[in-house]
Amino acid sequence: MNNASFIHHIKDKYCLISPEQSSSVFISEAHWKMLHDNHADDVMEQVEPVASCYGLSLKRKSIHYVDTAAMPVTGAAIFVAQQCNMDCIYCYGKGGEYGAPSMMEAAVLRKSIEWLFSQSQGREVKITFFGGEPLMNFEAIRNAVEYGRKIAAEKKSAIRYGIVTNGLLLRDDIIRFLHENNFETLVSFDGPEEIQNRQRPIKGGGGSYHIVANNAARLLESLPESSCKATLLNPGDKARAITEIQRIGFKTSNIMYTLATPDHDFEDKTAQDYTPILIEESEFGNQLLAIIKKRDSDAVKKAQMKNSIVPLFFWRFLSNTKAFYPCGAGRSEVAISTNGDIYPCHRFVGNTRFRIGHVDGHTFDRSTYVYPAIHRNNACRSCFARYFCGGICYYENYAFNSDVYSPLSEKCAMIQHIVLIAAYVYASLDAADLAFLADIHFRPTNRGVDA
Repeated sequence: MNNASFIHHIKDKYCLISPEQSSSVFISEAHWKMLHDNHADDVMEQVEPVASCYGLSLKRKSIHYVDTAAMPVTGAAIFVAQQCNMDCIYCYGKGGEYGAPSMMEAAVLRKSIEWLFSQSQGREVKITFFGGEPLMNFEAIRNAVEYGRKIAAEKKSAIRYGIVTNGLLLRDDIIRFLHENNFETLVSFDGPEEIQNRQRPIKGGGGSYHIVANNAARLLESLPESSCKATLLNPGDKARAITEIQRIGFKTSNIMYTLATPDHDFEDKTAQDYTPILIEESEFGNQLLAIIKKRDSDAVKKAQMKNSIVPLFFWRFLSNTKAFYPCGAGRSEVAISTNGDIYPCHRFVGNTRFRIGHVDGHTFDRSTYVYPAIHRNNACRSCFARYFCGGICYYENYAFNSDVYSPLSEKCAMIQHIVLIAAYVYASLDAADLAFLADIHFRPTNRGVDA
């Protein structure tokens, strides 16, 4: 670790960041020059006295890792179908089949539900029906909901349901079923007709836009809180995608970007250029600071729902919280394939190298995912942004670097840049600004780094 891990020249200010305390302050030019020009071996000995002048500490907070035996599993993506009716060009699941085209049998489905309750330690569980396209096995979903309700009653526990669907099979009876059982419904939809039809064609040929758009509109009439996930190859398409998603009626959307997968190496690598994202995030950082200073509570509340990474990172500064992991994969959440194999998350299903157990209960080893990735490699350990991203998606790391713990350097650079934007906003606040944000309970809806 060197001084570059702590001091940064952002716009017209000199900023000192404490990764361990998730905090930032502006420092004087004199202090900046002293630290910038000093290349002594003991970095902390140089920086700590300067930090203390501004009421900032660089000391590490105590860390307590949860023993795997004491950690409940409360969420499972259950693959009721490893088949799909779309042929998405970026699919990481080999056409939705994950190497083994199949439907989950009733016995495996019941065992999966029983296994999840056995691992939950009495806490509420959530089952997300996944695929492929899960609605291709709708009868299994219907039976699973009934069985899950029965087991929850026996164990005096609670269960919630969710589904990730491409929207092609959202018939009226299915929408009614989802509504009656309070499903959290996520529709995969990439926005504009040209993008949706190019990236998410129907298997066998034909565009999917009109079918999905019409079905989604009907879904939202019954389940208005349903959300949308768009996957883009070009970050420059984000504004168009959001406009179309909102036009259809989605209040909440999540935009993801993909460059390639282990099975698809796109010739068009334009998505590696994160410039459009950084420009947008920088502009939003300026807007966020301005509306806070104006005490515009309505605008700030809307900003919390912005499909942006800045609010999340700014909130980490505001709350002095850390992200030790990129998500709950392999710890509190798992994925279960049609044959009952357990994986750390849905993106690894079918790759037996990452199999961590089976619902028969004989094996379940998630120790690999307990110790944080950000403490496993030198790049993360020396990165000032480590506690903001938590190490980036395990699957993305594996896809590009063949190692779940080694993040993609381009993604790291983007994350670092956005952390600096958030650090600038936070360091610009005074006591009155902080009190204003506390009064309105600022907390972003975007809780993950998916860009």
